[in-house]
Amino acid sequence: MLSTGEVSGDAMVEELVSALRSRCGEGLQLRVLTSAPIAGVSDDEVLVEAPESEQVIARGGVRVWRKALEDALEVIHREPPDLFIGVSHHAFNFVLAAEIRAARGSKTKTMMVAPPETWAWEPRWPLPTVGPLLRALAPKRSLPFVLGAQLDRGTTTVELFDGIACLLRRGAEEYRRLASRHRLTKIVAEVGHPFRRYVDEGLRRELHDSGQAFRARLQVRPQDSLLGIFPGSRREEVETLLPTMIDAIVRLRERRTDLRLLISAASQRRRHQIEEIIARHPERERLADATIETERADVVLTASDFGLLCSGTVTLQAACLALPSVLAFDRSRLQTVVLPVLARRKTIVVDGVETPVPFALPSAVLGERVFPEFVFSECKARNIFEGIDRLMDEPDVNESIGRRRERLLEQLQPRPSDGLT
Repeated sequence: MLSTGEVSGDAMVEELVSALRSRCGEGLQLRVLTSAPIAGVSDDEVLVEAPESEQVIARGGVRVWRKALEDALEVIHREPPDLFIGVSHHAFNFVLAAEIRAARGSKTKTMMVAPPETWAWEPRWPLPTVGPLLRALAPKRSLPFVLGAQLDRGTTTVELFDGIACLLRRGAEEYRRLASRHRLTKIVAEVGHPFRRYVDEGLRRELHDSGQAFRARLQVRPQDSLLGIFPGSRREEVETLLPTMIDAIVRLRERRTDLRLLISAASQRRRHQIEEIIARHPERERLADATIETERADVVLTASDFGLLCSGTVTLQAACLALPSVLAFDRSRLQTVVLPVLARRKTIVVDGVETPVPFALPSAVLGERVFPEFVFSECKARNIFEGIDRLMDEPDVNESIGRRRERLLEQLQPRPSDGLT
């Protein structure tokens, strides 16, 4: 059984299903929980539709979330799987893993494919105390249990899963440290990030050709600059962030008449949401020529000259493809207060000033700032506009991001002696 409800997780499941079929052949019986169709997974192998990650806290979303959970648990208890694999989507998969472990006589092995969430490894005090308390006292299917698991996500992962497949080298080191601290015997393996594939020169040439064909289809002139806009894959972050991005873009177009706009929608659901946000924006006429595209993200990134990115997986993908970009990140008022408290923000020195760097994944991996970042209180239209404007005027910006790409791709490779079989 595989479970995911994140767009980036769906992409990993596609790769994982292919590998499982190759290894197990006809002996593999597969059940998948997913929020979107996955190539290689037939309709009769989809167990139930997994709720999107933000539904656990969205208005009316708890009912949808709980119904999916109850349907999945009914199947798990009736026909326990030999192996349960959770791919990210912690709020949902923590509950399933906890129920599996609590089942009397359960022989199901559990594994988490752990995304590179650096803030989860060392949460600020008193969260490591509050989290275990909520997990111990709250029913497993309740929101307090989910909150407790999220507050101390690294330790929760170590406690609930027999194996942890880490996408980043640093993640494997941190999960081993947590397992040792709690005296737990776990299989913790560094398996490499899926974006390690971009080290292949043949693939990069293929993407370059696809990007050029994409630009030709959009009739982008050689003198034009194509800005790839990625407002996020979750409903809430698109709703919060895209209007601010639009305000920044309107200012930018006043200065740069040769600017073309390409907005990436993570799914058809997000495409409709983006169209609705633009339609009700006061400056919607200034975006009349913008193209909204559900094409593969790496093709859109390769076709673009610059990127305006929501924090998340796409920042790592953009860095691996050497696209000069600016990162913007903001959430609801509550999360704007809570998230900085959750994150133990590591710091680096930029121009002699100590600066926190948790949000852009490539920055966390390399330990240096890769993209200009405007997060929370700094996520204002004027700041984003000025950041993109400066980026477009930097003479060596492509050379700089190209150097970082090579070091980043090396960090995404698994070490030869470390892997799950």
